[in-house]
Amino acid sequence: MAALLFFLLVFCSLFCLFCTLISGRS
Repeated sequence: MAALLFFLLVFCSLFCLFCTLISGRS
């Protein structure tokens, strides 16, 4: 369970970072 939450946290962090890069580029 803890591993799943950790994976979800990492996924959200990467997703937010990706969105930020896309927004900054355009």
